[in-house]
Amino acid sequence: MSSPKHPGRVVEQGVTVLTLGEAYENIDESIMDVLRKELTSIAMEVTPPRLLLDMQGVSFFGSSFIELLFIVSKRLTDRKGKFALCNLAPHCAEVLHITHLDHVWTIRDSRIEAIDALKD
Repeated sequence: MSSPKHPGRVVEQGVTVLTLGEAYENIDESIMDVLRKELTSIAMEVTPPRLLLDMQGVSFFGSSFIELLFIVSKRLTDRKGKFALCNLAPHCAEVLHITHLDHVWTIRDSRIEAIDALKD
């Protein structure tokens, strides 16, 4: 299996938005190394340290991805930054709700709502 392309990256209203898209429909162990390097690097370099992960197109992720979200969130928090997720598929949103991670991270239905939550 070939490596997925890099996540789309834009800055909107001072918030860096990463879009995973259909290349990351199923985030399993086969792509975690690439994704781990990409997201942890971005979390350390974005300025200002506000990062939104747009999950549109993602229908599955495992526990390794949740661990990665903790790492990314911690790196941003250490830089006095903010982290959010948006456009979660129903199953993915349910996993984060059942594990109470929807109380740990900012999660919004749309990109616009998430950007508003991350802005100063």
